[in-house]
Order: sequence, then structure tokens, then C-alpha cells
Amino acid sequence: GMPDYAALAAAGAIFLCARAAALVPGRVSTAWSMLTVAYLVLALWSFADFIVHPDTIHGQPRSFHTARLSGGFLSANTAATLFGTGALIAATGLLRALKRAVGGSLGAIVEGLFRHGALSLICFLFCGICLVLTASRAGIAFATLSLVLLLTWEMSTLARGRLGTGFGH
Repeated sequence: GMPDYAALAAAGAIFLCARAAALVPGRVSTAWSMLTVAYLVLALWSFADFIVHPDTIHGQPRSFHTARLSGGFLSANTAATLFGTGALIAATGLLRALKRAVGGSLGAIVEGLFRHGALSLICFLFCGICLVLTASRAGIAFATLSLVLLLTWEMSTLARGRLGTGFGH
């Protein structure tokens, strides 16, 4: 029906925006940062809403999943998928910041990670907290497996002596 067409149109719009961003140097990095901010805002809002009113969604009584964070969704599992994706996007920003900081002392690496990856770190933590509060076994498994695959990919590119993709950076 109409919601399916709207979802398809939104996916197409996202694809076209990503394509346009890829054509201009530096724009992908900016778009990725904006996406990280959007996930962080959603995670902060969902966390605060759940802590203040765990039995409602936007002031309306929950029909199910009463003890689980569901953000603006009826299903906590849908929210888990969203927050898992947000954590994965934030993890790519942390990997990028770590790559920029590598090469110095441990103190310099930690300082560089906080300087270049603070937004990603905060987003990763809040998306991770929200993911756990959804209590979605499948969502947590998806996010964990995706993170392991991302880290495996990055480690394999480093082992081959190439700089990893950084997924968007």
C-alpha cells in the first residue's frame, strides 16, 4: 500500500543523496557526521522518554513491550535494529578517529580518539545503551555480529597493509 511506496521512495532518496555526496570530496564525511548526530539525537530522545515514561509512547499507553525501550516504534525489535545500525555507524567513526590517532604514545592515541571521535563515542554509547534497553535478543545479536564483521574487515585490510575503507570517510 501507500506506506510501502513511501518507504521505497525514502530508500531511493537516501540512495540519491549518498550518490550525490560521493561525487564531492569531503561531503561524505560531512554527511556521515550528520547521520551520526541524527542517531545520537534519536538515542538521547528515546532514552530520556523511556526513563521518564517507560509505560507510554509519546504519551499514549503501550500496547505491548511495556518494560522495553521501543523509541517511537510499537515494537522494541524495530527500535533494536535502528539502534544497532546507529551503533555500527558510530563504530565506523571511532575506527576512523583511531586510524588518525595511531602512531604516537598511548596518551596521544587516547587524546586523538577523544578529539576526533568524541561524537562517535557518545553516539556509540547511547545507541548501545538503547539497544540493550530494547531487550531484543535478535537486535543485539545483529548488532554484535555486524560489529564483529566490521572489525574483522578492518583488521584484514590492515593485515594486508592497506588503509581500511572507513565506511564513509
